[in-house]
Amino acid sequence: MQNKGAIRLFAILLALVCFYQLIFTYQTRSVESKADDYANGDADKKFAYLDSMANETVFTFAWMRDYTYRECKEREINFGLDLKGGMNLILEVKVADVVRALSNYNTDPTFLQALKEAEIAEKNTSKDFITLFGSAFSRIDPNAQLSTIFNTVELKERITYNSTNEEVLEVIKEESKSAIDNAFNILRTRIDRFGVTQPNIQKLEKAGRVLVELPGVTDPQRVRKLLQGTASLEFWETYEHADLFQSFVEADKVVRVLESTQGLSVVESQVTDTLATSTEVALLDQVNQTNSASKDTVATEGKSFFSYLMPNHPQQRGPVVGVALARDTANVNKYLANDKIRSLFPKDVKFFWAVKAISKDYLKQRFGAEVNEKESAFELVAIKASTHDGRAPLEGDVITGARSQTSQSGQFEVSMSMNAEGSKVWARLTKTNINKSIAIVLDGLVYSFPTVNTEISGGQSQITGNFTPEESQDLANILKSGKLPAPARIVEDTVVGPSLGQEAVDSGLSSFMWAFIVVLVYMLVYYGVRAGWVADFALVSNMFFIVGILASFGAVLTLPGIAGIVLTIGMSVDANVLIYERIREELRAGKGLKLAIHDGYSNAYSAIIDSNVTTFLTALILFLFGTGPIKGFATTLMIGILTSFFSAIFITRLIFEKMVDKKVNLTFDTKFTRHLFDKVDIKFLAKSKSFFILSGVLILISIGSLAVRGLKRGIDFTGGRIYVVKFDKQVSPVEVQKSLVASFDGENVEVKQFGTDGKQVRIATNYMVDEAVENADNVVEGKLYDGLKSFVGSDVSQDKFLSDYRMSSQKVGPTIASDIKTKAGYSIFFSLIVMFLYIFIRFKNWEYGAGAIIALMHDVIIVLGVFSLTYSIMPFSLEIDQAFIAAILTVIGYSVNDTVIVFDRIREFIGLHPKQDKGEVIDNALNSTLSRTINTSLTTLIVLLVIFIFGGDVIRGFVFALLIGIVVGTYSSLYIASPVAKYFMDRRTQK
Repeated sequence: MQNKGAIRLFAILLALVCFYQLIFTYQTRSVESKADDYANGDADKKFAYLDSMANETVFTFAWMRDYTYRECKEREINFGLDLKGGMNLILEVKVADVVRALSNYNTDPTFLQALKEAEIAEKNTSKDFITLFGSAFSRIDPNAQLSTIFNTVELKERITYNSTNEEVLEVIKEESKSAIDNAFNILRTRIDRFGVTQPNIQKLEKAGRVLVELPGVTDPQRVRKLLQGTASLEFWETYEHADLFQSFVEADKVVRVLESTQGLSVVESQVTDTLATSTEVALLDQVNQTNSASKDTVATEGKSFFSYLMPNHPQQRGPVVGVALARDTANVNKYLANDKIRSLFPKDVKFFWAVKAISKDYLKQRFGAEVNEKESAFELVAIKASTHDGRAPLEGDVITGARSQTSQSGQFEVSMSMNAEGSKVWARLTKTNINKSIAIVLDGLVYSFPTVNTEISGGQSQITGNFTPEESQDLANILKSGKLPAPARIVEDTVVGPSLGQEAVDSGLSSFMWAFIVVLVYMLVYYGVRAGWVADFALVSNMFFIVGILASFGAVLTLPGIAGIVLTIGMSVDANVLIYERIREELRAGKGLKLAIHDGYSNAYSAIIDSNVTTFLTALILFLFGTGPIKGFATTLMIGILTSFFSAIFITRLIFEKMVDKKVNLTFDTKFTRHLFDKVDIKFLAKSKSFFILSGVLILISIGSLAVRGLKRGIDFTGGRIYVVKFDKQVSPVEVQKSLVASFDGENVEVKQFGTDGKQVRIATNYMVDEAVENADNVVEGKLYDGLKSFVGSDVSQDKFLSDYRMSSQKVGPTIASDIKTKAGYSIFFSLIVMFLYIFIRFKNWEYGAGAIIALMHDVIIVLGVFSLTYSIMPFSLEIDQAFIAAILTVIGYSVNDTVIVFDRIREFIGLHPKQDKGEVIDNALNSTLSRTINTSLTTLIVLLVIFIFGGDVIRGFVFALLIGIVVGTYSSLYIASPVAKYFMDRRTQK
């Protein structure tokens, strides 16, 4: 072998780099182990210990550089959320919302209709939103001019009334891109200030989408609140409650009349008897006296405005007009939106709810002692929209700085500073509102409404509101990072609890270790101690290189990534088997050991390169079209292919040549395997018709099942929510489902057992997944808790349920599901095309490509058929999701790998025996590769079977698809691909 020195040097340097990168992981694990011992299960104590170690030196490299715990943490190998626990989000700042903002929320009917049509069209095309919007606008009204809509104060220098629609669209495209880039930067700033270790935020291919990964997050609701808010800060003048009290009394009368006659179509609320307390009766009596109304107008029986909104005393000062239970706020909003009721109030009044619930003591005082302690209530604040355009007189764009601090009374607050223009407006606003309140509103919720005592100059102010330290810090971070151009909606949301992450680590590592050990033993048993030891050394080196390179690149190791590593074991074994079988052939031909090793490697190169390239191309397609864990699987598979090629080709060659130089007695078999396949002479082509019939029957059954039963599509393709919940005792999935269907208002809910102990269930539903309601996630989590309360115990609060019993959750919005389906189709289509082209180019014969593609289609249809036939009877999930697509593509790569090696031997034999009958040549070629085919398939199947048994429910469906695919792929490479290729060759010869 040439360049031995260079190869040896490269191997040593690569090993050193991997060792260096993995040292940081070892050091962080050591510190965290000490933190666990110190904390003894107390999460706060562990956090405090690690926080204290952040800037402490924990590692010195070669006496040259000191590394702190924080620096080691930044360099350690990253575990994905499925292994570590945490939160994965895909946020979308919709281009349609940005366009609305650029138009200054224009209400032109043509403009609004064009936006609506473009949003619908966007779901079914790859065209960008602006182009679709422009086409829709021109189609609806060919004479309409976009310049009349976008000639705003902000855009007047770029858009004039003479600008053409095409010019306006170009400006909108540029402004939208700029706004979305700004949104990305704002989100990144918020995340960086959130304080999560190793956060990952990146732009996705589709405009406006951002992937956010936050490992170790324990408060998902806080994250959602932090990221979804637009940071639209407004300062409003307010109405005094006394100014509006009479309007509310009149509104209450109207509500009673309307409800008794025609109703207001208000959502029914389970109003408890606690609302009709003595406190309420006394207050309503005061209302009655003030209004001089007859007693029947304020009777507490029947549905009325004051049944939901508890009004403040008419003499009570301030902008708070009333208090409502959280479950009644929707009813109050609907009443206030009614035209007849709205007409009773001043035109410039607006109502906003306070962000913080009132205290429990005040809640009991207002609603009576019998009120449920788990209830929460919020104040309704009246603000005055006195400007000509209805906007706030002062907005958050004037904020130049914000920080969390404690007041003199020890309460947490946010201190703000404003620019010169904001300071002037703020001084004027406070001067004209002395002894009145100014409401500070963020994203439509009132954070505080302080009373102005004197004019405030200099632009300094504080936001108070009974904040916790985290709330005040989050608010300051939002104000500092700036205002989003449009709301950031969560279109995909995955939460993995730390305990489920630990289970995944345990099951994933155990499956990896068992599979690895089985393969190491198999190589020793089949190829003998010395040759088997060399192959095992290459396998161990390969694993070391993979993990080290993953750490070097900062790649994320996920559970599918571990599956990718384990699958790489099979690929590495395949290369070793190809080489060893070739060496054995050369030895049987009478060549000496040194020459046999040289020729064995030379003759195996072609098949190894072909098989590795086809699998690498499949992994590359997965990487390009996949997201999240599938990308992790593709990354580890690509790295594994490269390292296994290097280990199998170069490292083993160096070792063998060293052993030959030292006259070591080398054998590549044992007495049990020496003549195992010597006398095999299977007439593959003679039996091709029988196997064509068998395959035809299997394909017909598969197609029939697909047509009748179809496939069980996962939420990746349909949109929906999935929860994994763990209970203290065994539960019946049927009973859980009945309870949840009632809680989810009769919507479809599927419950399956998860794991083997009977204490975990997997819950899937599409409830509220398509609703653009700001707190939809909270509503669904509340419904989930209500439905499972009887199983976890009534003494378990919702917060404890979500933290201790909900092991993981996942939400996929319909738009994401649509994109995933499209990408899945593209990935399978392109993989088939790429495989065909590679085989055509490599073999310079389209018949080989046709045989391979038909065999691949055969494999895919049968795997789909098996899933269609068995999804309802298997004890684990067989849903069609991204992981299944990854499995299908892996099967395609593996099947092509197998087929290419067979074709490579057929091509070689045809070249050696050009005059021999082509059928006999192909049979001989297939028989000569049978040892390699069985060895590789068997080791890969053993590996996958171990993962299937020990790997846990999370990837069991994925591995099941691979198991079926490997069996079918091995069968098709022998009995389908080669006979089909020969058929086309014969047709060409006849012509």
